[in-house]
Amino acid sequence: MKHTPPYRYCIKCGGLFHPRREGQYVRWVCTRCSYTFYGNPHPTVGLLLVFRKELLFVRRAAPPFQGWWDLPGGFVERGESFEAGLKREIYEELGIAVPRCSYFGSFADLYQGEATLAVLFLSRIMRKPSVKPTDDIQEAQWFPVHAPPQRLAFTNNRIAVRILRNVV
Repeated sequence: MKHTPPYRYCIKCGGLFHPRREGQYVRWVCTRCSYTFYGNPHPTVGLLLVFRKELLFVRRAAPPFQGWWDLPGGFVERGESFEAGLKREIYEELGIAVPRCSYFGSFADLYQGEATLAVLFLSRIMRKPSVKPTDDIQEAQWFPVHAPPQRLAFTNNRIAVRILRNVV
């Protein structure tokens, strides 16, 4: 974790944060009310949608990484499970229901300097769905698993594709 707080002042009372080491981590504690800011990662979900040996990617329509390729998915909302967040995000972005899928892995990453935890799911399908990019997606395109697009938006995308190559 960074050794500078993401916020200088406490989000609870406005007091100043000061660092406190807990093992390998630095926590930020308010000097006034003792609130501890842990800097936990924000949960995200993504889908590895595979048809034969092709993987679906989406081109981002907004920053960060506008115009770069990404796996379909997004942030999990408060009160949602990973599965519910995945269903919502895929429908919002592609206009399709999530096909039967299974847990693929979780990957620590960053989004605009904030820690994220990407939980990815894998779905192998028998026919390509008719996708309609909506929301914050410019387009959706299938790429060979062994030849993904060059400009992948996030580290978790690159790692997941590398692992997927060994499975497909």
